[in-house]
Amino acid sequence: WKNLAHNKTSKISWDTHVKDSDHYGFKLNPSFFYIKDHQWDISHASNVEFKSDTIRVDAFELSRNAQKILIDGQVSDNVRDKLQFEVEDLELAELSPFITTDYPMSGIINLNASVSDPLHNLGYEGEGSLKKFFVKNQKVGDLNITSVWDDLKRGIKTTGNLYYADEKTFDFDGYYYLFEEDENLDFDLNFDLTNLQFTNAFMDPDVVSEIRGFLDGKLHLSGNTSLPILAGDIALRSGSAYVDLLGV
Repeated sequence: WKNLAHNKTSKISWDTHVKDSDHYGFKLNPSFFYIKDHQWDISHASNVEFKSDTIRVDAFELSRNAQKILIDGQVSDNVRDKLQFEVEDLELAELSPFITTDYPMSGIINLNASVSDPLHNLGYEGEGSLKKFFVKNQKVGDLNITSVWDDLKRGIKTTGNLYYADEKTFDFDGYYYLFEEDENLDFDLNFDLTNLQFTNAFMDPDVVSEIRGFLDGKLHLSGNTSLPILAGDIALRSGSAYVDLLGV
């Protein structure tokens, strides 16, 4: 098909096979398509198969220059079966317009994750990083996250940290409860001279700009994503900002 907005033509080819009512699938042939002006390639033939309660993906690879998204393995009611996901050097700048147009972001995403038995006895573990993370040209740092499904707590156990200029300045640890609505956040946040300069990206420069300083202390995050609750003690070190209305 042809994207008229960008005058680019995409081509996706596949072969479908049906063996019986609960055993079917398709073979993806080498193909390509465009997202905006960016061409993504299905690098080689791969198979996707559905059989009873089993879904199998055989070496699916999506690539653009050095960027790759790979899916391989299978999921079923056997917890030993795992579907593996791998993301290599994905450029956040190409995804940013789909996330927000107000705060352009850039950085390099890498991820390794696996899922097992999602319908009956969910298993998940993943490890990822976002390197050279910038928001509106303001440096945030390097973000690292590890997560694993905790079946007893019915939540995703997540730990992570932020490095700025090769120094760890922030880390967090806690749970996100998928099936809770009112209290799905339970995280400890630790600030160790966290640089605040990146917050300039979220401010109207006609109101306040040139924010500087460092946060030091600990907070607990609870509540939910719509109404988060923060409690704890935190200090601002060497803080300053320019307030346009006051001229200072």
